[in-house]
Amino acid sequence: MVPKMSLVIFSIKYSVLQLRYLILCCSRYARKAQYIKGSTPVGMPMNDPHRLERKREKTRNALVDAARCLVYERQDNRISIQDITDRAGVGLGTFYNYFESKQFIFEAVLEEIHSNFERELNALREPLSDPATIVSTTLQYSFQQCQDNEEWRTFIVYSGLEGDHILHQNEEQCFLDIQRGASGGRFKVEDVHFASNLIMGMFRHVSNEIRLGNLSRAAMQDTTRYILRMLGIPDLAAKALTQASLPPVMAPRKSDPATLAPLRPVSEVDRTA
Repeated sequence: MVPKMSLVIFSIKYSVLQLRYLILCCSRYARKAQYIKGSTPVGMPMNDPHRLERKREKTRNALVDAARCLVYERQDNRISIQDITDRAGVGLGTFYNYFESKQFIFEAVLEEIHSNFERELNALREPLSDPATIVSTTLQYSFQQCQDNEEWRTFIVYSGLEGDHILHQNEEQCFLDIQRGASGGRFKVEDVHFASNLIMGMFRHVSNEIRLGNLSRAAMQDTTRYILRMLGIPDLAAKALTQASLPPVMAPRKSDPATLAPLRPVSEVDRTA
């Protein structure tokens, strides 16, 4: 009886050892397979926790760049999502992991152009300290870019995006500019929130009227001067501030698709749409 029991125990121990060996082999195989695929091995810490995030950002940027290039090349919005994914080198289904439709990816292109504009504007504002000079410089540069930034204007016309898409200063930044000037006594403003909203509304209206040809470009300087007076700056000082020279609009980069073809007038695009 005892030998039989010992045999049973030995068999159980042997089976357990075999099972452990099998598990070890499977684990090694799984790790080897994941190394081959370039992923993180099972049970090992990730060396770069942001790797997946960077990969997603790279794919999104590729889609946005593809949409921008196709719109500039074809000079209209008659491109399919398949066209965009083919240019970006990704599968059709990948598009919907980032955007719901062409409208959303076109707006993403505008957001990227606007981000570039904000970086240039902030660099221009950085050495300034006087609130009135900051407001004057910001308004005039924004007016200038709104009318002369070919990359922005070209994409809006060719993409057929609906609505008023106007290149302008961040609304929160405008509020903080007025608040800083009012708290320091430079501006005479009772309601900062109302004043900043009024300024943004005036900027959009004047910019749109200039684009439509209802106002001349002189309205950019006149509006800036009027806003400064509204903030309590004396007329002579406001006039001097608005006459300060600004850096010219940056020329499109040679690699920019906007240089591929001249911009057709808005009226011409409307007739062919």
